[in-house]
Amino acid sequence: MKTRRVTLCPQASLSLHLFAGLIEEGRLRKGWTRDELAERVGVGVVTIRQVAKGSPKVAIGTYFEAAALVGVSLFTDSVDTLRREFTGARQACQHLRVSPVGLDAIPGTLGDQGRSHYLAVMTAGLDLVV
Repeated sequence: MKTRRVTLCPQASLSLHLFAGLIEEGRLRKGWTRDELAERVGVGVVTIRQVAKGSPKVAIGTYFEAAALVGVSLFTDSVDTLRREFTGARQACQHLRVSPVGLDAIPGTLGDQGRSHYLAVMTAGLDLVV
């Protein structure tokens, strides 16, 4: 089977490695082994090793779940704030006639700063449908 190669720009690569480091630090702070974190996340230990290395081949949902479990903040720790932020992003996208792929599957909202960031990413050409 051919190995999938993923190339990231320096900013994305450094950000992913920082995120991986925060997850690893959180895991150690909780006193969990990689096996224990893998079980909690619902993936294999090999995947958690890849998370610890900052591999771009691991699904972002796996990074987010691991981060949430070890106490790394994701945008905000308030579920209610996230819901408000996603609702705001959905409304802003509708106003711009943009259809964010998957946004309707996530209940909630993004706030002004999150919405601005989300729309910046959207207008950069990611998941943009006009």
